[in-house]
Amino acid sequence: MTGTKRLSRNLGKASNYFIMVVVSLVCLMPLLWMISTALKTQPQSFKLPPEWIPKPFVLSNFKRVLTQIPFVSYFINSTFTTVVVLAGQLVLGAFAAYGFSRLRFKGRDLIFLLLLSSLMVPQAVTMIPQYLILQKFKWIDTYSAVIIPQIFTNILGVFLLRQFLLGLPKDFEEAAKIDGAGYVRTFLLIVLPHIKPALMTVAVLSFMRAWNNFLWPLIVINTPHKQVLTVGLALLLGQFISDWSGIMAGSTVVLAPVLLLYILAQRYFIESIYMSGIK
Repeated sequence: MTGTKRLSRNLGKASNYFIMVVVSLVCLMPLLWMISTALKTQPQSFKLPPEWIPKPFVLSNFKRVLTQIPFVSYFINSTFTTVVVLAGQLVLGAFAAYGFSRLRFKGRDLIFLLLLSSLMVPQAVTMIPQYLILQKFKWIDTYSAVIIPQIFTNILGVFLLRQFLLGLPKDFEEAAKIDGAGYVRTFLLIVLPHIKPALMTVAVLSFMRAWNNFLWPLIVINTPHKQVLTVGLALLLGQFISDWSGIMAGSTVVLAPVLLLYILAQRYFIESIYMSGIK
């Protein structure tokens, strides 16, 4: 009986691993195809049946993208806007989450519920009002139009940080309060070091959303040299003929910072899930 149970347990584990491998391959197929196309010539990218391994490998697509569009300028613009948005979202999100989880004031739960309800509103619904407001401030065609709305729309980050804070014990905060520390000092010295895993998780999600943002910069930025990298890559899409090898080469370069950040912050993801499981 013991041998039968062990066999069934091993078969269950093997089936689980097999399913995970299949799902992982399905999820990785678009990424692998993008990298494969970036290393192909233009005729090879349309070849049927498709070739996953290019023969030969071509690196000229990356050089062509760097010269065909002002790639470096777009990259700097994307980096600047993304870093500012990320910093603003982390600072405001952390303070807002601390207020909703620790401070007691009238209407706190109602305000938080209204804040969460805004997640169900599609972006297309809020674009026109946001554009009209920015137009009143005369921010159209400036980096402020790209940065400011994104900083104040990180509702998911506030929710994740608040839920993480609700699982932390209040003993250290109460001890700091006895010693005379205020809310801000308690947050900076006691709370902030303990929510580093959740902050890194929110940072990666915020970075991905800001770095890959396409539609909003396309709407509010009119000057070509002020555009971000995602919009710049769209210039390679022609009306009749598109440089798909060049587009995939540029997309690979755009994806590299996101992958690098995820690799560096992977252990914080695991730690965040582990801490959530403990609470």
